[in-house]
Amino acid sequence: MEKHGYDELLIDAPMDEERAFDCDWAAALVERAMTALKSEYAGGQTARVFAELRPFLSGGVGLPTHEEAAVRLRVPLETLRSHLFRLRASYRALLRAEVARPLATDEEVGSELHFLCRLLIPSA
Repeated sequence: MEKHGYDELLIDAPMDEERAFDCDWAAALVERAMTALKSEYAGGQTARVFAELRPFLSGGVGLPTHEEAAVRLRVPLETLRSHLFRLRASYRALLRAEVARPLATDEEVGSELHFLCRLLIPSA
């Protein structure tokens, strides 16, 4: 599995078997959602948009500014922000679908998404 910086987000708690399982589960869900998102953006200009904006999905240190990304994509800043808004919305929907796959109710999905966020973002 390709690494995308999520391992760094999962290091706050001691790693026991249960936590290791949870972290593997979270990483697998994120990877499947990211793979599905990449396939949505597979053609032509959209592939370029995805490649440029993907770092904004996971956050972190050393990200380019929106202005820098807009210049590289040769689009106005507002267009870039619109692309980023749609990319994030698609990612959220795909991640939610991955979480929902084995679950029966929206309440269970919400609970699992909250748990996933706590694993990936310890302050969440």
